[in-house]
Amino acid sequence: MNQEKFPKAQFNVAKSDKIEDVKNNLQGVGAEEKKIYEETMEFFEQMQPLGDIFVGSWGYHLEFDPRADSFYFNHKKKSIGISPRLIEQLNLTPIEKKFGFLHELAHLAQLFDNPDSYLESFEVPKQKSKEAEAQAGAGDKEKIEAFSEQQWRRFFNVFFDVHANALVERRTPEFQPGEVNAKVVSNLYQERLFRQNDYSQEAYSEQMIDYLLRQTMAPQAETKIALPVKQVIEQPVSFFGYKYDSLLDFVKQEIYNPLLSTKEVMFRLKQVLMPAFEKLLNKDIESGNIIIKKEIIELGEGISEETAKGIVETLEEAQKPASEKMKDKTEEEFKNLMREQGFSEKEIKRMLEIKKATADIYKDLRDLWSRFIERSVEIQQDKKAGFKQGAGVSSESLAPQLPVLLTNPDQAEIFYRYMPQVEKEAIKPKKISLYLILDLSGSMDQNKRRAVQEVSYTLDKSLIDFYRDAKNAVVDQGEAAPIDIDLEIIGFGSPGDLKILLPKNPQEIQERRKIDDFPQKDMEQDLWRGIFKVETVDLGATDDAQALRVVEDKISNPEVAKDLEEENEIVVVLEITDGETQTAQESKNLVYLLNNKKNVYARAIQIPGLIYSEEAPKEIKEGVFEPPKILAPSGIFKQVWGHYGRRLEDLAALKLTVFDILEDALEDYL
Repeated sequence: MNQEKFPKAQFNVAKSDKIEDVKNNLQGVGAEEKKIYEETMEFFEQMQPLGDIFVGSWGYHLEFDPRADSFYFNHKKKSIGISPRLIEQLNLTPIEKKFGFLHELAHLAQLFDNPDSYLESFEVPKQKSKEAEAQAGAGDKEKIEAFSEQQWRRFFNVFFDVHANALVERRTPEFQPGEVNAKVVSNLYQERLFRQNDYSQEAYSEQMIDYLLRQTMAPQAETKIALPVKQVIEQPVSFFGYKYDSLLDFVKQEIYNPLLSTKEVMFRLKQVLMPAFEKLLNKDIESGNIIIKKEIIELGEGISEETAKGIVETLEEAQKPASEKMKDKTEEEFKNLMREQGFSEKEIKRMLEIKKATADIYKDLRDLWSRFIERSVEIQQDKKAGFKQGAGVSSESLAPQLPVLLTNPDQAEIFYRYMPQVEKEAIKPKKISLYLILDLSGSMDQNKRRAVQEVSYTLDKSLIDFYRDAKNAVVDQGEAAPIDIDLEIIGFGSPGDLKILLPKNPQEIQERRKIDDFPQKDMEQDLWRGIFKVETVDLGATDDAQALRVVEDKISNPEVAKDLEEENEIVVVLEITDGETQTAQESKNLVYLLNNKKNVYARAIQIPGLIYSEEAPKEIKEGVFEPPKILAPSGIFKQVWGHYGRRLEDLAALKLTVFDILEDALEDYL
């Protein structure tokens, strides 16, 4: 086939400039080439209104750019850039160019209609070629993989071309049967694209798609194919209750159908045409009839995989709702902040996973903390005079009101009333202290630790943000935050092994950094560092008494005890463990002491999973150890915690269980 390459030139104008600007800014181009450019651009300028019919329903207008490879999008200008090179490389007549131009826009319509199905036409060839390569012999793998991908790509190109042609015919009356240019398409396929009649020596898979394309678009043309291919094509087809005489009949009715969506076309290809094509392709590979073609004859260049993916990505970004764009922006700002603070990309990825996994329960917990707060108001009755009616006569009002009293006694304002006056408003509690006591023994596997990370984050972060909101509510009045918080994460393991993962409270950070405002970002970074230690610190056995003792000692401080008694502070203690403590009696006593203090709520969760012995495994031979022994539940957890403890059967329920525990504590408090 004769091809005329569209000449290239350099321009000093940006993409998507007006056609007139492009014509006036040709540089370094000979007179003949310049003439070709001008004629071509004038032709496409005439095509623009027709092209806008295709793309107008998407809210875009067309702009032509001879420097573009194919298509590009400018969503700010709501324009689609299209290159004349898409069809000018073919030696076509003006009316054929018109059809070719609309054919390329029809491919764009297919992509816009269902991006996922269109992109699938690029993914399936890769998948199928890998399958063929895996089944091939050692010496033929690379060639078979290339041939398979080539044929599958051609398969989708051909049948998407057939459907694109149907779209053009439906939307452009002059190409419809009985109209003046009705034969343009069939002549184009018969005389320009597929001049030969005999395809019987081609690969079977090639024969099938060439025959179906040629006979659909140019049915009057004689097309010779090999008998095995003919037998496959002529088999009757049954498709969801409908009968078709052959594959050709099916293609004419079900692929060359402008009423079908891209997704519906892809479904028909998968159900009917792909199995037949794959059968012939396998015969080609088995017989060694493998030909890698340097040039494949098709109408135009179509949309490349790279271009299609770029368009889809741009479309998806443009179509995102404002809320989602804001979410993406916030996420990117969060990433940059964490990078500045020295967190690794792996850690940042885990942070985003935790934030996503806890989003719903976080909102509920944030609301729950506010429900712990109650306002108490002291009211005083003030005596005020100057009323026509009231509790009694005011002696101070008699003299001033005497003239009114003598002439119009009903209007005399000589009575007093007792009016309620708010003396002061108090918020209780004034402090919430949250202690998370976490099992960091050797039996805590990665899944358990990751679940504990999520609980720790959502509990502490919700309380931090609750504090921040409370402070922001009064910052304009120059007042201090109406409530303080204290957060601690304590990891326990073997006796003597205690790890304070998060020791900081807002006041301590303020003192350390010498700044006036509450550094909420710093607090969150300290929280993240503590949470990541949950995954890495291994403290051996299960001795929770030492952690409970730390908390009990702190709240036994006379000042704290006074605040608890006067309801100025509440303390929430939550232990999360997978095992059963080795200090049962001491732990039980501490749980009793904590829960019998006013406004202290000590609770525990035993998360599911096997309970492993904390004993060091025996060495069978050098470097090889016995697996740790699995212990049966002994009931110690229930004995220690009683109705204050819950044993989970499903790790997924951990966050909701934490919420339920806090709600129970809230009911007790109120």
